[in-house]
Amino acid sequence: MHGLRILHITKRYAPFSGGVERYVHDLAVAQVARGHRVRVLTIDHDVMARTSSRLPAEETIDGVEIRRVHAVGGSRKQLLVEWPSAVIRQMRWAQIIHHHDPRFLFETVLLARAALRRPVVFHTHGMIMHTPRYYRLKRLAMRAYYGPVLGHLVQAVVADSAVDAKLLVDYAGIDPKRIHSYLNAIDLTPYRAIERSPIPGELLVFGRIEEHKGHADLLEALAQVSRPYRLRVAGTGADGVTSELKRRTGELGISGKVEWLGRVDDATLRRLLGTAQLVLLPSHYEGFGLALLEALAAGATVLTSDIAAHREVLGTELAGRLTDFGNRAEAGQAIGRSMNLETAEVADLEETARSRAEEFSIDRLERQMEDLYASLGVGGQE
Repeated sequence: MHGLRILHITKRYAPFSGGVERYVHDLAVAQVARGHRVRVLTIDHDVMARTSSRLPAEETIDGVEIRRVHAVGGSRKQLLVEWPSAVIRQMRWAQIIHHHDPRFLFETVLLARAALRRPVVFHTHGMIMHTPRYYRLKRLAMRAYYGPVLGHLVQAVVADSAVDAKLLVDYAGIDPKRIHSYLNAIDLTPYRAIERSPIPGELLVFGRIEEHKGHADLLEALAQVSRPYRLRVAGTGADGVTSELKRRTGELGISGKVEWLGRVDDATLRRLLGTAQLVLLPSHYEGFGLALLEALAAGATVLTSDIAAHREVLGTELAGRLTDFGNRAEAGQAIGRSMNLETAEVADLEETARSRAEEFSIDRLERQMEDLYASLGVGGQE
């Protein structure tokens, strides 16, 4: 396939970090490496309000051209506050439009698509069902709005997990034959290079700090563990959630065993993954489980909540690394057992983890996307 002009649309992109941000970046960079010209259309500020600074309207990062527009709104829904011509100009430039968020430019893109005759691929990333908040209202929106729109106005719908595929069928009523199920993926290269040197008793949980990430359950479980340990918490979130968690460590009598690192850069995270005896991922819900995949690619011993997304990533090979963090006694015992594994068992788990992670390589995903674009009639240069 000759070099394509690909436009990804997502509300939040580099230099900001996060699951979807990482996914889109890794895919875009892989597509550039294959000879395509790739742009990302995104918002010119951080919708998570972690910084108030505005970013340049145009920039290139890792070979990916970035075009930014101004929008208003919170982290959930954003509205364009400049002329739609800026968006239409980028759509006209592209040969294929790959949209990643139903809450940003969704309607604008679909209204302009027919006139511009550009195929649109919509990527789920959990859709609007990331958390149980407003669950009934979200289900209604999926059935009454997103289902018909995706079923009739979008050329291809990509589900990046079995959970999302089922969500599209059960909640949105989309014909399973129209759903392209391509497992999530990341660039594994930085994690393959990590040399493991676990420190006994060093535990790690990383990622955003939010209620559905299960940090509170983890603290309750750790209060049942008698072996010496130090839990390192890498990540940030809402101040109220973090403050409540810190208060709870005091009530549980484990505040001296928990270290709050805040946001860490990629190099620091990789170092932490290399030294952690055990990586703990207690989420109540995940659209995919990017943190788990990063930990597996690093060869870390993991213990995760028993949820669908984690089961999908771990597969049958690592199903024994699941536990119920909602049951603090069970989870506490599982943590204790994991800290007491023999050296040979740890070595076997590392080999299995790294092997399992290879199923989620960005190279595989990039090839799948090329095939999908070709199936929509997108060819070489116009």
